[in-house]
Amino acid sequence: MPATTNRLAKGANGIGDDLLSTLVLAADCPVMFVPAMSGVMWNKAAIQRNGTRLENDGYYVVPPADGFSVSGGQVGIGAMADVITVMFQLKEMLAVSARRRATSF
Repeated sequence: MPATTNRLAKGANGIGDDLLSTLVLAADCPVMFVPAMSGVMWNKAAIQRNGTRLENDGYYVVPPADGFSVSGGQVGIGAMADVITVMFQLKEMLAVSARRRATSF
């Protein structure tokens, strides 16, 4: 946290050219991306496409919230989701993962 546009693109396109992106690709557990960027960046087609691809590939993406975006210095969509939201999503992600493992035996 936060996931940059570069981090989203690497995950969506299977690029493992640094330690973190390699760990994400090698992970055998749920992975969550929590993006934060300016609203202009978030609304770009390429960023939306990368987020959708990540979700289709089984990753979890917590969408940015309305608020102050540190990266763009703007108020609106793009602020990193608050910690309560992230923790709730993390709990849900782990619960889904546990149910999948329980039914696969």
